[in-house]
Amino acid sequence: MTEHTPGSTHELLRRATSEAHARLDGLVGDSLDSSEGYGMYLRGMHRFIRVSEGRLAGQGVMLGDARVRLEQDLAALSFEPIRAPSPAVAESDPVARIGWEYVVSGASVGARYLLRQAQQLGYSADHGARFLAGHAGDPIWPRFLVRLGQARFTSHELDTLRNAALDAFSAAESAFRTARQETAHG
Repeated sequence: MTEHTPGSTHELLRRATSEAHARLDGLVGDSLDSSEGYGMYLRGMHRFIRVSEGRLAGQGVMLGDARVRLEQDLAALSFEPIRAPSPAVAESDPVARIGWEYVVSGASVGARYLLRQAQQLGYSADHGARFLAGHAGDPIWPRFLVRLGQARFTSHELDTLRNAALDAFSAAESAFRTARQETAHG
């Protein structure tokens, strides 16, 4: 086993995914400047949550509520979810699952900022911003960080963890690119 200092795995993941995170922020960052852009964001996040639901199925990660809130928000804005992706294969490697959870739970941090933007567009936890309000208020990220800080990984497992987190960021980026393309051509 490798030696860890508190937060070292989190720091490793943060550094290893910083470029992927920046690309995703670039896709999402300016989308909440209009109702159409916000609809694009919701469509992309819905697709990413659906893929993540499949990858994390059956292992205690509850994304169904998030998906339902996204569907309610999409309906409130009169947007349809983007076409369904191929069913994702459930991740069987527990370390890879943690990598996916890093990205899914970390999205709650950004949700706090995005919620303020959605509120400026006139949406609220009762209408149009149910997902963001729920995700921003969910303690999923601090709970995840505690679990991550307590876990110990071998060097090989750290590689698996990093690669899974990058895979999750790639899935999110793909979801938002698809949403952007379909919104532009829809």
